[in-house]
Amino acid sequence: MSVNINGIGIGGYQDGKQKDKKSKAGQDFKAAFAGSLFCQEEKRLDRKTVGAAGINIIARNRVTEAGVTCDSAIKECAVRNITMEESDYVKPCPADGCLYKVLVDTKKGVAYVEKKAEDGTVLGYEVEVSKVKKGDEDPLKLLAMLAWQKVVEENEEAEAKARAKDAVRQMKNQASENAAANGRPAEMTDFQRALLSFAEFVEDRIKNGEPKIPIGAQEFSETDWKRLLETFDKAMDEIKKEVQAEAEQAARKAEEEKAVKKAAKEKLLSKFSSEGKAPYSWLADESGCITYNGVVFSCDNERRCINLGDMSNRDNVLSIPLSGGGTLNVNRDNLGDLARAIGMFSPEDVKRIMTAIATDAQCQRKLLEIEEAKDDPKNLFRIS
Repeated sequence: MSVNINGIGIGGYQDGKQKDKKSKAGQDFKAAFAGSLFCQEEKRLDRKTVGAAGINIIARNRVTEAGVTCDSAIKECAVRNITMEESDYVKPCPADGCLYKVLVDTKKGVAYVEKKAEDGTVLGYEVEVSKVKKGDEDPLKLLAMLAWQKVVEENEEAEAKARAKDAVRQMKNQASENAAANGRPAEMTDFQRALLSFAEFVEDRIKNGEPKIPIGAQEFSETDWKRLLETFDKAMDEIKKEVQAEAEQAARKAEEEKAVKKAAKEKLLSKFSSEGKAPYSWLADESGCITYNGVVFSCDNERRCINLGDMSNRDNVLSIPLSGGGTLNVNRDNLGDLARAIGMFSPEDVKRIMTAIATDAQCQRKLLEIEEAKDDPKNLFRIS
């Protein structure tokens, strides 16, 4: 009987990929077998090969206590007592208290499964791979299929190596024939030398695999290094992106803080600025009055002046230009109040105010002397 080992029984498990059922309570063997049998095989085999049935099992245990099966794909057979070395696949199941060994016969298309319990009891079963139905989740069948897939992979790998060796051998023979045809076997062309060198390279890779560089207690091949560097480059790119994002965020935050500080500064300067307003208007309250040491000044933003006292009689008002622009209007009767509030003004304005008061006092004395001289003409010559 001729059997194609590359396809038997595998298609049935590919269609069962999406099945995901839960084990029922009371099925001790099924649950234990599911937990122990496939906990490691899930990591090794491709899910596309055995499907989700190898991960989540609703085991339909078709083997009775007497060892008789009602499934045509599984039948009880004589125990062969195969060794670990003879087995193609070995699976210990401590939770079930047994050891499974599988031996695959690719010519007959069957897998021999041997179960040895802790008490020494040994049972043998044969699983005919071609009769395994699609989506079948029987634990023994799944175990047989895992072993079958392992053998298939090993056979395919061996065939690939054999084909590669044949190709290398043909390349060497062709190079030798070409060199002999030229009559100068010792003087091969550059192409022939390159061909032989490549053939030796391929043969060495097939025999020994990729060269590995020892790094401490580990070894890395060129593929491992490439994979490691790709992972490192990917991690570095992600770190660079994060750093760049953080830098951009910090720059935006700095710009926002700069804009806020600039706005606050402009607001503060506009508050203290007297341009277009009465001098010292930033000290005024909501009513437009400045109160300092109990002295009240009224602000006139239109005329850019601050007033102290009664302004109805302009002849009795002293107007003093201030350094920042604008004018201080003081009723002469309120000069005492101005003295109490002199700390409100800047040093330069204080100097201006004192000079203006002194000048006004001198002018007032002169005017008084002139008025007195009018009454006594003799005093006109005494006015200096």
